[in-house]
Amino acid sequence: MATHKISTSFISNSIPAHTQNEGFASKYLDFVDGQKANSIAWWLGSLLLHGCILVPLTFLFVYSTGGPTGLFLAISMLAFFVNVIANMGGAGFRFTFNSLVVSVIIHLVMIGLTIINIL
Repeated sequence: MATHKISTSFISNSIPAHTQNEGFASKYLDFVDGQKANSIAWWLGSLLLHGCILVPLTFLFVYSTGGPTGLFLAISMLAFFVNVIANMGGAGFRFTFNSLVVSVIIHLVMIGLTIINIL
């Protein structure tokens, strides 16, 4: 009695034809679109990432090394609030995910500029 039939037809159809020959941008957007079902988890993760790691550590690192604290704190808080308002305001998932990625990049650049300033 075969109650569960194994079908292999989904394997060839699971990868869209346009991603097989496309570059990084298409693969990235496919990944983002695939994560839409986990949008609440990404939102909570971005709140934790910003509130507990990125903003405090960037501020403490820049402050302790004598960097431009006010400017970097303003940029950091702006990136945080853009992400929070986008998520709470019901923006599209692509925008909210990309705002998280841009915010992480901004924080890494600020830390990198502070390290370069020390050297």
